[in-house]
Amino acid sequence: MGLSLCVIAMKTSDEKKLAELTKLFDLSEPIPYSGDEDLLLMVYEQKNVYYKKNDFITIFMNEECFCSNNFDNIEKNLATLSANSEVLMCLTQSVTTTFWLEYYQNGNMLRRWVEQEYEEQMNIGDPIPAELDYMSKDIYERDEDDFMDIVKNFSGIDINQL
Repeated sequence: MGLSLCVIAMKTSDEKKLAELTKLFDLSEPIPYSGDEDLLLMVYEQKNVYYKKNDFITIFMNEECFCSNNFDNIEKNLATLSANSEVLMCLTQSVTTTFWLEYYQNGNMLRRWVEQEYEEQMNIGDPIPAELDYMSKDIYERDEDDFMDIVKNFSGIDINQL
């Protein structure tokens, strides 16, 4: 991919959660993804884009949009979003080969894992089922597509098919 990308997948079909996420992270209003445009180009252009499928709403944004807004409150905000639900946040940054995953359920952080420059920086909680394929690969063989497969395994939304 070669793009810095943050994805938040919420197990909900309630679009009020989108408004909540937008407010918590002080983001611009997410645009619904229609399938007619290049999703990664939209994200590169600093648009926040969301896609609904089944019982999931998934928001795609570039890392700069996400990290520049209320970065200090990420844990609190993701916990708030996950009240009565599940939330997965995955961030990949190609320049520093950073992969960052957080998983929340019912307001509690159950998983935090960060890898940077092929070294594990943080590993809290047990791996969730969606990340097991990724974790089974050698650290030097993992890439952004493998990391985005975690989102696909969690939500059923495959960024490469959008």
